[in-house]
Amino acid sequence: MARRAADLIVDCLAAHGVDRVFCVPGESYLSVLDALHDSNAIQTVVCRHESGAGFMAVGDAKMTGRPGIAFVSRGPGATNASIAVHVAEQDAVPLVLFVGQVPRGEIGRRSFQEVDYAKTFADMAKAVYLIHDPARVPEIVARAFVEAQAPTPGPVVVVLPEDMLEEATEAGTIEPVPVPRAGAPSPAAIAEIAARIAKAERPLLIAGGPGIGTACGRAALRAASEAHHLPVVLSFKRQDYFPNTHANYAGHLGFKIPKPAVARYLEADLILAVGTRLTEVTTQGYTLPASPLPRQPLIHIHDDPRQIGRNYSAVLPLVADPVAVLEALAAIPGKAPAKRAAWIKKLNEPVAKAMAWSPPADGLLDMGAIVAALTERAERDAIFVTDAGNFSGWLHRYFPFSGAPADRLRRRRHGHRHAGLGGGGAAPAPSAGDPFPGRRRRPDDGLRAGDRRAVWRQRQDLHLQQRQLRHHPHAPGDRLPAPRARHRPQEPRLRQMGRELRRAGPHRRQPRGGAGGRGAGAGARRPGSGRREDRRGAHRPLRDHRPAVGMRLARFRSRLPVFSL
Repeated sequence: MARRAADLIVDCLAAHGVDRVFCVPGESYLSVLDALHDSNAIQTVVCRHESGAGFMAVGDAKMTGRPGIAFVSRGPGATNASIAVHVAEQDAVPLVLFVGQVPRGEIGRRSFQEVDYAKTFADMAKAVYLIHDPARVPEIVARAFVEAQAPTPGPVVVVLPEDMLEEATEAGTIEPVPVPRAGAPSPAAIAEIAARIAKAERPLLIAGGPGIGTACGRAALRAASEAHHLPVVLSFKRQDYFPNTHANYAGHLGFKIPKPAVARYLEADLILAVGTRLTEVTTQGYTLPASPLPRQPLIHIHDDPRQIGRNYSAVLPLVADPVAVLEALAAIPGKAPAKRAAWIKKLNEPVAKAMAWSPPADGLLDMGAIVAALTERAERDAIFVTDAGNFSGWLHRYFPFSGAPADRLRRRRHGHRHAGLGGGGAAPAPSAGDPFPGRRRRPDDGLRAGDRRAVWRQRQDLHLQQRQLRHHPHAPGDRLPAPRARHRPQEPRLRQMGRELRRAGPHRRQPRGGAGGRGAGAGARRPGSGRREDRRGAHRPLRDHRPAVGMRLARFRSRLPVFSL
């Protein structure tokens, strides 16, 4: 049966298990919004800004392990969402961003709000697909999902020309395509890694990447660390992968790491990097290890061959599943030298001592008190959403993440979770398909993810119903609800500005002396007039303490329309 390309896109998303999308409505993909409304199979979260919609999709992907989905309009909508695309690339988060586009006949003519997305997102997205033929919608949607999840996960942009969405097609949906994964390591490779670990006196395991964040990955990381007596340091934004109170925990590699801590890490005689791309923040500016030739032997294990050898020369580069490598190492009994215990203690003790917050002696502003309170009060399934700025260091330093596994398939959460979002962030809104049922939220969480103006309209409707109720006949003795006071801070800005203009009134010069001629004298004030007269008798208004916008725009009152939203 023929259907519009817009309806086919929604059906393809549902076939891939999508239960929630984030968007800012725009004219270039109104057909998709109509299809989402008609289908009613996918929750549509309407956001106030495209960057917020993108960040919500990134947060949803981090929490569920599935690709986050966002829809934005062409031109400014796409550029506003680019910050989320950048964060998804930096954090290796699967994200599929659908962007509206001008009609196909106008592409390349510099039409209004036309953008060449292949050039715009070339440095951020893993791929950019432009759908010309509606019959290829299922193919491209399936390819976008595979590309977003394949090692290394990241963002994919799908461009939707406006006229293509309305075109009918007989194409059917395609079931999800299996995502290619790296294989298990060979026994010879595992034996060589184990031999190098046993020989080293001061090894250091740097763990990161999305795969180790799964339940199996966290368990394998802990088991390998305990089997081979390996100190574990976590990469940027992966601080919750390993119990921060474990004896083998050696800290995390983020912003503002104390120089003495970095100096201790550099004393390592073997670095085992598992699952991490060894990016700029994690390596403290490509110094831990040193790029391109590390000062100590480097074993780099990653499931994406493009990440091996990009910035570092490793003595043992291994393209394999990082979780499988850790599980294989955990199955081999480790033989640690006698000095290994002292090395682990040297790395762990400063971190454990610094994690306990104490009031500063100099009385300066210290946000550690807030994190200390969260340590005592936060539930074990708490999720922290932070910006990527330096201020996030308070949480990184003082909060002891449990490192408990996160079972995403069963949609439950055990243990603290940290979802860092660069530039800004927001948690997904609760819904019937909530991945975390039963979680307590702030009452305003859903409002932050939606449009606050809708809440304001609901309040106005409530006031109107109360006023109508008071004028309707009612039984004697019935108690009518008291009218609620209007909540002004939530009103739209245009309405507030119009109210200020009406209060300010026209500022016109009054005729000299009014009907009675000149005034009584210089500086005299007429009783009750609220004005004073100068020596010429002209009335001048007293100083107005109302908002300045009313004073500046009063002269344009007759030309400025006041909108009632």
